[in-house]
Amino acid sequence: MIKILDSKKNNFSSSLNNLLSKRKNKIKFKSNVVINIIRDIKKNGDKALLKYEKKFGENSIISSKPKEIQKQIKNLDKKVKKSIDLAYSRIFKFHSKQKVKNIFYKDKLQNKLGYKYMPIDSVGIYVPGGTASYPSTVLMNAIPAIVAGNTVVLKPAEDTPWSVIKLAEIFHEAGLPEGVFNVITGYGPSAGLPLVQHPDVKVVSFTGSSATGSIIADECSKLGKKYSLELGGKNSITVTKKISKNINIISYISIPNPLNE
Repeated sequence: MIKILDSKKNNFSSSLNNLLSKRKNKIKFKSNVVINIIRDIKKNGDKALLKYEKKFGENSIISSKPKEIQKQIKNLDKKVKKSIDLAYSRIFKFHSKQKVKNIFYKDKLQNKLGYKYMPIDSVGIYVPGGTASYPSTVLMNAIPAIVAGNTVVLKPAEDTPWSVIKLAEIFHEAGLPEGVFNVITGYGPSAGLPLVQHPDVKVVSFTGSSATGSIIADECSKLGKKYSLELGGKNSITVTKKISKNINIISYISIPNPLNE
């Protein structure tokens, strides 16, 4: 639901405060729901996991054949593809220059000294929530991991998975080896949590709410995994005279369903 507030109305301040208070309560409720789901899965294992997958979603993994991938790429808007290709090349080049070189040498005593950097192997990237169709967060997290020599398993938001699947198709078309960039889809309890807990995933990169990030940090700490969190970001909205005759509308805030992140 989108709520529009007019700054000229007398009750503007109270309406805004009321709206923010409701949103805060929704977020708190959502966090408690997620925590209870995780506790249930920890206690009852796959039985609980399948229960929540059946309740919240239908597919946890999407696998496309090469012909289907090529078909989807052809149907992709040319401007969007050009934009993604440009972003990929720029991000790849930047992070390639960041790579640390291995060092090996002999000292005066003929001792061999040096150090060698090795890829971590598998990196899990969890990008839940939001309805943005352009996969900027995915590009900024997945490409550095690939440049460093890792494979990537990415879980996008369940409400906007297709932009990431399209991105995977573009990577495939560009010649990225099979198995380097992988996508799983589904809800947090049925897809995100198993990704975080999987023993072959050595690093977890998460972008999303502070509440979910806290849970992921706790899980990674228990398992001794490295993790990176980008939490609680806000998207600004600018209203200009060119696009809106009613310039007094200064903001709109969405109050989501607590189980529909």
